[in-house]
Amino acid sequence: MQAVAFFSRVVGLFQELPTYTWLANAGITPGSGTHTLASITSALKAGFGYTPAMDCTSGAISQVYYYYNLQGSLVGGTLVPINAPSAGSCGSSGLTYPTKTSGSPAPTTSVGSGSTSTTKTTTSAGSTGTGTAPPASATINVLTSSGSTTGCLLSYGTWSTQTCATFTTATSGSGFTLKSSKGLCAVTSSGLSCASTITTGTIFTAINSGGNLLLAYSGSTSWSGSAVPSGTTQITLFSGTSQSQDVTLVL
Repeated sequence: MQAVAFFSRVVGLFQELPTYTWLANAGITPGSGTHTLASITSALKAGFGYTPAMDCTSGAISQVYYYYNLQGSLVGGTLVPINAPSAGSCGSSGLTYPTKTSGSPAPTTSVGSGSTSTTKTTTSAGSTGTGTAPPASATINVLTSSGSTTGCLLSYGTWSTQTCATFTTATSGSGFTLKSSKGLCAVTSSGLSCASTITTGTIFTAINSGGNLLLAYSGSTSWSGSAVPSGTTQITLFSGTSQSQDVTLVL
């Protein structure tokens, strides 16, 4: 059971580090020419909150390292993000961001000893092709953690068991925006919503997983709400797992 909990923690941590999305948000995409170490580091720091380290092979980014202070055990302890204690092997300029044509990046984590230690999570650089072009229009069904489809999104972006809304997609940057009859959709600290007052829509991506095309934000397909709705109840959804009911959104 400890091994299962260990790998669940590692995979969960890896999913919280959407390197590709953080770089794409800064206009850095695979095959997009050369970049400086400062610009790449700045893009990743904007997403992670702390400075990572990178290794390069012949000027191409090969690994990105994110560091944490681990307080307690990896299974049940607290991971506190920190700046990388040392720089990687990349030079200061002329760096390329290669495209990966096959395989998926696998996280590897090494943990030091002691009650407080440094944990390094490593992700492979490059695009793995897991993202998928979304349909031009779709209803968005809600899949609960039990595996059952329960309700869908309404035009305001809320979760309900009432009549599903139809959303349209429009390509934008490395992903796409969503729009309902109420307006563009955006993810904020107040949750997912769609309204005519939203002038800049959030950039989403679509990821194939388990035979479903899932709606992702910042590289994560995790969403959550305060409860499962019934009748005319509408539940606001948030990106991540901060609420009591975990769900995924199926396009």
